[in-house]
Amino acid sequence: MKKRDISLRRSLSRQYKVHGVAIVKLPMGKYLEALDILANPTDVILEAAFPDMTVDQIMEEMRQMDEKTFRTVFFRVLLAAPREICKMCCRLFDIPEERLLESGPQALTLNELTDILIAFWRKNDMSDFFVRVRTLLKGMLNRTKTGSNPFSQSASGSV
Repeated sequence: MKKRDISLRRSLSRQYKVHGVAIVKLPMGKYLEALDILANPTDVILEAAFPDMTVDQIMEEMRQMDEKTFRTVFFRVLLAAPREICKMCCRLFDIPEERLLESGPQALTLNELTDILIAFWRKNDMSDFFVRVRTLLKGMLNRTKTGSNPFSQSASGSV
């Protein structure tokens, strides 16, 4: 009797839904997209808080800021940050923006979004990845301090 190849079964992406959102293992392209989105959240939030203003204009406004202007800017940032975070989640999880940003029968609550984030984290367990990257970076920094090539393999051949 021929034995079934279990590696094929393991490689199949099993998905399930949480509040109507498919939870799947994300391909590398989605991670790169997420990194691109998160690369500079300050720019995204500043653009939302100060639409159509250059950095020089923003700096000038901040230099001349009185208490009233400060409150206005502070509340613009407070309003912009959550909206931008929701937009980032929508792009990452392929959720229509209306489900997070508008009311209606399909709208997600904050608790439901949290459930989705937890399920995503569990499905795409990245804790080992972060430990391995931290170890790699620590080794690279130590080798750089000693003057050796940080990209050469160690004597054991492991990375």
